[in-house]
Amino acid sequence: MSFQLPETTTFRTSDGISLAVDFHGGRARSLVVLSHGIFANRRLEEIQILARDLLPFFDVVAFDCRGHGDSRGRFTFGKREWRDLADLAKSYRNSYEKIAGVGFSFGGFHTCVAGGLTQCFDSLLLVSAPKNFGILDHNPFCSGLWKSLRLVAGRKRTWTRLSAAFGKRTMPMDCVKWVEAPVHILHGDDDWVIHHRHGRLLFEAAAEPKSLDILAGGIHAEYMITQMPERFLGLVKRRLLQDLPPRERR
Repeated sequence: MSFQLPETTTFRTSDGISLAVDFHGGRARSLVVLSHGIFANRRLEEIQILARDLLPFFDVVAFDCRGHGDSRGRFTFGKREWRDLADLAKSYRNSYEKIAGVGFSFGGFHTCVAGGLTQCFDSLLLVSAPKNFGILDHNPFCSGLWKSLRLVAGRKRTWTRLSAAFGKRTMPMDCVKWVEAPVHILHGDDDWVIHHRHGRLLFEAAAEPKSLDILAGGIHAEYMITQMPERFLGLVKRRLLQDLPPRERR
């Protein structure tokens, strides 16, 4: 299937925030919702690469989390974002047999909480997701940091609007056990931002069916798409195809 420019729309959250949404494809049986990490956006090169790679099998939605890219509002560090994601996924429910959520880093945080609290997904794939806010639990000056510097420096960014991170919120570790859909966890063993023990602990807490893939040499979140494209993209497709019916061939 050829990759065409996405259809760009807006989605209004329950508290009136306008989110920018890109819809790729059409007439597939399953939908994959991509959630980027903090300081990223839906037009990130890596997100676009993943959308193109998934499109022969599924329709794809990528959106700007509140406070990011073309979306309005301020990022609330997990207080509101999971609800935005759950409501967005549910808005497509009548159009698809299955819906998967794929989240990177903080996007994995939102995907896990949305799936655990609302059961809005039929499959979850969490990439470099934190179990909670305790991410300063390791020495970041590992080989993964130095391998990431070129990619970090070359990333095109947009201004991110943040709110205070104070107050109580639901953490992925609190609710991953409530997810009724398959949970697939991917983490690089050279992730200098969020140590792979977060992925292991989320995996241990999740109910079956579940899978854990610790990628040797893998760095953080979306950066693995450009670091090891064939390996990473192949694994993502394989995990999603375990749970979702693919696009019908014409």
